Amino acid sequence: MTPEPLPDPILDLAGLAGILPAWVDLSGHVHTTTRETAVALLSAMGLIRAAGDAAEAAAAMRAARAARHLPRAHVARAWRPSDLSLPRGAVEWRLTFETGGIAEGRSAGVLELPALPPGLHELAVGDERCLVIASPAEAPSVADLCGRTRIWGFTGAVHALQSTRNPVGPGDYADLAAAAAALAPLGADFLGINPLHALGAAYPGYSPYSPGHRGFLDTRAIAPDRIPGLEHDSTAQALIAAHPGPAADGLIDHEAARAWRDPVLRALHRAFADDASAEARAAYDAFRAARGRALADFALFEALSLRHGGDWRNWPAGIESPEAPGARAFARENPAELDFHAWLQWVADSQLGAAQDAARAAGMALGIYADLA
Repeated sequence: MTPEPLPDPILDLAGLAGILPAWVDLSGHVHTTTRETAVALLSAMGLIRAAGDAAEAAAAMRAARAARHLPRAHVARAWRPSDLSLPRGAVEWRLTFETGGIAEGRSAGVLELPALPPGLHELAVGDERCLVIASPAEAPSVADLCGRTRIWGFTGAVHALQSTRNPVGPGDYADLAAAAAALAPLGADFLGINPLHALGAAYPGYSPYSPGHRGFLDTRAIAPDRIPGLEHDSTAQALIAAHPGPAADGLIDHEAARAWRDPVLRALHRAFADDASAEARAAYDAFRAARGRALADFALFEALSLRHGGDWRNWPAGIESPEAPGARAFARENPAELDFHAWLQWVADSQLGAAQDAARAAGMALGIYADLA
């Protein structure tokens, strides 16, 4: 009897790592994942250095999975309690909510999770982590939101917008508000736009589909001339007046726009830190409190990336996580830099919210919806 051939270690590891053996394109053509592609992906994922490492890596992955007590993910209905099996004996657990809040306790056998708001939360038991997904029972329908079963609208890219206020581009949140207000009287009930995820402070490109973080906003779309306090800051006013103007070829020069915008935003942040009104300071503090640890960690990452580069895998030892000694020291030594990146998120959130308010005030039933990368 001929024994069955042993599986290819590369393809075996690829399956464990979640690499699909094949995929179907929009034309219906089936594309098979080649061994060479699997090797390249596994190497990029940091699972192997060479093809010969695959068998050992697969064995290690299986052993690690067998030793786990928690599932990788637990799905619960939003606003309903749920149960999750725990390791034997009483254990300490820590649940971090998507918004940054924390719940802690000690349980044995079964953890009775509380009714959770919709979102992606993280449960920690010892060294193990479990993604707790709290999903609503169903998505709202158009009829639920608008009172009508059919609506229509426009789609477009924010960076492609131009206006008399911003004739050079790239477009910003103020242009988005103006576009929505102009389209609503035509009967449009929505304006769909490209993803507005944070691209990363050190990211050299400008593709909205290459985000650094999907939980925060693109600060390159901030309209500096719409930030409160500009009227009192002569430095920022002078920097805004020094806009480089249109590129010679008439195309959007993203690098020039960023080189112009960043000093303006830093000047306005310094002015905010020194002279913000009590009302503005309270609003900013409330925003930071609501976003909690997630915003603090994001601001730290942005600041570190400007110092050490956008790929954290190439950073020096000691700053590989927010709790690492070097990262904590950096945060203590650079509070203004971290505050700058948190403040940018507050400004972006405020301006995007103002664009939505403008869309709804102009008559749009839905207003602005953003794509997800």
